[in-house]
Amino acid sequence: MVGNISNFSRYDVIRALFYLDVQRSRSELSHELELGEGTIRSILDILKKNKLLQSSQKGHLLSQKGRSMVLLMRKDIEIPKTIHMDIFPKYKEKGCIVKTIKHFMPDYKVRDIAVRHGAEGALILTFDQRLSITYYLNANFSSLEKEFALKKGDALIVTFADTLRNAENACLATALTLSGLDNMLAAAIKT
Repeated sequence: MVGNISNFSRYDVIRALFYLDVQRSRSELSHELELGEGTIRSILDILKKNKLLQSSQKGHLLSQKGRSMVLLMRKDIEIPKTIHMDIFPKYKEKGCIVKTIKHFMPDYKVRDIAVRHGAEGALILTFDQRLSITYYLNANFSSLEKEFALKKGDALIVTFADTLRNAENACLATALTLSGLDNMLAAAIKT
């Protein structure tokens, strides 16, 4: 007999790391990450097994090793945040800054990574005085410029999907791939 098939990805585990910067209960994480409490329990077990989490009756919080890992990630990327653009009104959208791109690739390959991880699509914008995108040179992204603290050379990944979870996982997958952190995290978080 086959056991239960997990219904979460390693990007859900990474998202949990970002959300555990403050103490949270399992039910709070379940709500924040849009996952069931049983799935959250499995994710917390993985984080504990990898010594990235401390748990008590009051809730769960990153260990020193977990905080160090999140700080390392935040040097190159920022946690995806919910945004609202008029371009894709029927989808949920997340945006994430990539501060350091170590793996350059064409926009369509970045979009393909996002789609493989649950998004309907993605935009990759670059910042140099203002946000721009290769094929929409005259597009106005000033609302996004106000939402994100962008610096010259930053890239902004915008993913859109049917759920915030899928948009956030896709945003993280693309950001971590571009920043070169994906392989490091795969080695550090053994599921």
